Amino acid sequence: MTTKNATVTEGYTYTPDSSGTVQLTWTRANLQAKPTVVVDLEAIVDTEDLKDAVADKILTGSATVGTESANNIDVVLQLKDAQGNDLAEICVVEYWISNTSTGGPNVTTFPDGGCSATVGADITVNADDVVGRGITSSSGTLTIRYVHAGGALSGLYFCAIINNKLVQGSAELSWS
Repeated sequence: MTTKNATVTEGYTYTPDSSGTVQLTWTRANLQAKPTVVVDLEAIVDTEDLKDAVADKILTGSATVGTESANNIDVVLQLKDAQGNDLAEICVVEYWISNTSTGGPNVTTFPDGGCSATVGADITVNADDVVGRGITSSSGTLTIRYVHAGGALSGLYFCAIINNKLVQGSAELSWS
């Protein structure tokens, strides 16, 4: 049991009700003493619910790169909470491709067929299809399809900023 000690104001009585709320009543009783009130905080706040609520506000994500199929590579970004659970929340995500998984300098050779969201939605994509902004679906997923038909291309990585806090790099995108 977690407790909180408080000084009772003279002439008042503090009593928890059935919902766990502490009620203040004027009794004029015990005007000379200052008794200690013990409140069971676990009866008022479930600590697991509190942990989950806080974790849901600290977003992260994981990016999974699919294999090439008919010149397409899909990258799936799934929002996650701080505990690693999939988070079903709509969020704006800025994304780009880079020549490093840490989001370093932009690449000089781009996929030649563009990119578009196949799950979630595009807001903007720049002319080179390297930098974009998208909105996740209600399940917290954004899938971006990159298209390249011009032969072998490798050394590209999908990176994203989630809520202006986290840069997430992916596995390598590679066309053969």
